[in-house]
Amino acid sequence: MVKLFRKLVCALFSSLVAVQAMADDSAYVRLSEALVSSFECATLAAHARKNQEEARLVAHGIAKARVFVAAYRAGAISKEEMNQVDLVLPMVLRFWSFQKLDVPVDFTVGNIYEAIWTRTTTEIGAQTRKIKEHQQDYRIWATADFKEKNCTFVGM
Repeated sequence: MVKLFRKLVCALFSSLVAVQAMADDSAYVRLSEALVSSFECATLAAHARKNQEEARLVAHGIAKARVFVAAYRAGAISKEEMNQVDLVLPMVLRFWSFQKLDVPVDFTVGNIYEAIWTRTTTEIGAQTRKIKEHQQDYRIWATADFKEKNCTFVGM
């Protein structure tokens, strides 16, 4: 009986430590940075035609975004933390908050990915506006940005 009690106390303590680690002021901010970086790099990989990298980065971003959105829905992310995250996240999550609570988390994750895709693609487009062959230049700029942002190492 005493051993069972000790195991229960240890399990409870370890779960409290895990919750406290995620409640750290910067844990959700770091999580948001990881998901935004993954989705930005996935967009660059798509434009650079790096299909395997795109698939890997999208999967990594979705995993991080699911945790972030679930934490937001549970009220675990403070206003101070939301002020530190990328502007896309509060924008999408604020819109999502007006939806019914039965809207799946994956729907919101998809909206986050779409918003980051649009922003990243627009940034690439701004770089290529001065050049005549836009289609080829998207690939060139995306490849350069992919390397510059060290996207190969995101999610490793």
